Amino acid sequence: MNTTTQIRLAGREDAALIADISRRTFYDSFADTNTEENMRLFLDQQFTREKQIAEVGAPGRTFLLAWCEEEPVGYASLRETAFPEEFDEDAAIEIVQLYSEQKMIGKGVGKALMQACLDTAREKGKQWVWLCF
Repeated sequence: MNTTTQIRLAGREDAALIADISRRTFYDSFADTNTEENMRLFLDQQFTREKQIAEVGAPGRTFLLAWCEEEPVGYASLRETAFPEEFDEDAAIEIVQLYSEQKMIGKGVGKALMQACLDTAREKGKQWVWLCF
């Protein structure tokens, strides 16, 4: 597979695709360090497909999709709400999620998504980008 990654802004029409990628990549990222029962509970109660779909296009949210050739291979989301006290709300944006399909890890997808997040922050006039762990 060609590892040239293209990033584009996602819209409401991409909500189901993002929901499916988000649940799959979350599971792939954390299943090894959790029980199957805990993963299912979280996915079925907190990280539902419906909740993920609702976040795409919600006020203050921006989603980016990564593609290699014709295949979606990752996504990132940014949020312009719920800031730490240290930041001026108008000057900051949070990178909430940044995930790549397992088979694409180490092939530049994460780097391309991170750069797209930083570019998006600049385009929105943000001075600070933050991550919450």
